[in-house]
Amino acid sequence: MRSPDFAGLKRSLGFWDLVLYNVVILINARWLAAAASAGSDASLLWLSGILFFFVPSAILITGMSVRYPREGGFYYWIQGQFGDWVAFWCGWLYALGILFYFPTTLIYALGSALTIASPSYKHLVDQPSFMLPALLLALWSVVIANLLGLDVAKWIYNAGGAANVLTVLLMLGAAVALYRLRDSATPLMPTFTMTSETLNLSAQLLYGLTGFELAGILAGEIRDPVRILRRSAYLASAFVCVFYVAGTLSLLVVVPANQIRPDIGLAHAAQTAGAQLAARWFAPLLAALVALGLAGNIGSLFGTAARLPYVFGIDRYFPASFGKTHPRWATPYVAILWGGVLSTLFVAAMFAGETMRAGFQLLMDMAILANAVPFLLLFAAGFKAGFRWSGLLGGVFSLGMLVFSCIPPAGVDSLLRFEAKLIGGLALLSAAAWLLYRRVGLVNQLDNRLE
Repeated sequence: MRSPDFAGLKRSLGFWDLVLYNVVILINARWLAAAASAGSDASLLWLSGILFFFVPSAILITGMSVRYPREGGFYYWIQGQFGDWVAFWCGWLYALGILFYFPTTLIYALGSALTIASPSYKHLVDQPSFMLPALLLALWSVVIANLLGLDVAKWIYNAGGAANVLTVLLMLGAAVALYRLRDSATPLMPTFTMTSETLNLSAQLLYGLTGFELAGILAGEIRDPVRILRRSAYLASAFVCVFYVAGTLSLLVVVPANQIRPDIGLAHAAQTAGAQLAARWFAPLLAALVALGLAGNIGSLFGTAARLPYVFGIDRYFPASFGKTHPRWATPYVAILWGGVLSTLFVAAMFAGETMRAGFQLLMDMAILANAVPFLLLFAAGFKAGFRWSGLLGGVFSLGMLVFSCIPPAGVDSLLRFEAKLIGGLALLSAAAWLLYRRVGLVNQLDNRLE
């Protein structure tokens, strides 16, 4: 494999850019309602995930990022420990997992913003004639911003990170005010019960705590990565822990757990808090902050995920055009454009006939499953590189995320069909990766013979 050349990239991210990038990439408001739907047990789920998965991943990933500050991040870490095929397989699954996750977050972002702003807009969420054009407009706005480079896109990331900070402060303030008026709407004493729903939810929350690995992928575009990667990650970590635990408890104080739906729970809490505190401005302001935070999350996910196909182009797994940077914007523009095209197809497919609701759940499960495999190998690579305890703990919980993501949610008609879609989908993606990998091997053999 030839040595990578990232000379066309521009180092645009400084310390505070990286702090806000980590905040926006690691935080997604959708997980607050998902966790709160489990009631007071949510605090135990978050704390166990933070202690045994999030903290080990922060230690290992920042340590590996500082030791190997290279564009492509974990792709090259895994390659160094397990070889070319395993690295490509993991990078392939990870990039596709982001693209699976992307449409679901777009739909959640727009639906939440509409519902929080006003109940009268809620019906628009179920109207494809409105949602599809709105989602595609949002998608291609993200694509264009990332095409123009991190000098432009980072302001979306920064605004989204700041909005996430304000979101949790606003919800926490409302919860404190309501607690003083009428106590908590949900008993806050955990009574942990092990059910299939709890296990499936724990996989989702672990997935919600991933994201540190993305900063490592951008190492070639960070100013002085060795000096600032670890400090920025640890500062962002503190806020991420506060956001998820305090944000979830705030929802439980405002609304009874049995009334919290994962899809519109945040909207319900915002409207309830605004009404009970006689603050008409509360829900619209929270809607704007949630939308801005999710825009930053979507933009940063999309832009960073595009760097993996860019590395694949350099390593010749993809056509060489994927490894090119734009002469003016210094971005991997071919990889970004292809990501936009694939995401457009995924979004459109979710509105085809009856596939929107079923497709939403399937894409979410596939995103978790596809990303759990690279995480398992990432922690194994870190373990081999000397990060023993963090590699072991993170690996065990990554395995749990892989297994628990295969537990079907309530209401699944056919267990066999559900598992076949997930496991069969992962097998097909892996087979496609192997075919691409073999193609490159044959091309390299031919090149060697010609030389």
